[in-house]
Amino acid sequence: MSLNLIQNFSFETGINPWQTAGTAGTVNPLTGAFEGSFVGTLGPLVALLPGNAVISQAFPVPADAVNLRVSYALRRLLAVAPIVNGNIQVQIVWQRGADGGYAVISSEVLEDMPGTDIDLSLEWETHVVVTGPKPALAEQARIRFILFASLIELGVAGTYIDEVVVTAES
Repeated sequence: MSLNLIQNFSFETGINPWQTAGTAGTVNPLTGAFEGSFVGTLGPLVALLPGNAVISQAFPVPADAVNLRVSYALRRLLAVAPIVNGNIQVQIVWQRGADGGYAVISSEVLEDMPGTDIDLSLEWETHVVVTGPKPALAEQARIRFILFASLIELGVAGTYIDEVVVTAES
């Protein structure tokens, strides 16, 4: 079995080494985590003018990898109109080394989940997806969880992410 390429995959030690933008972070939810005690969060519970939220992490890709297998747990908090769950997208960004930094080779949308007016499910959903072939020059990849929120929405229900596992398939 391949090793998980993600560090702090269940957010038990806070947000590091994850990077965030917008209203994103970690929390010990009253409603329970998928695994452990903490989860990554995207979006506020309620916002009059919501914006995008991002949680991402870069990781090295083994040279012999053909593609990546990505799994994670997702749960949207209960939302009742007029509160709207925003669109969620999961991406892999393939990168190569360049002058001490990393340049983007390509990006791939793994999942694109539309927002909903009412979400009555309080259960965790587990998602598993396999990327397309690794680009020949890819030395690193970045997984990105993005909550897109429209400015015309009246609110956004928070979204939880937990147990992020990325393994290389060769």
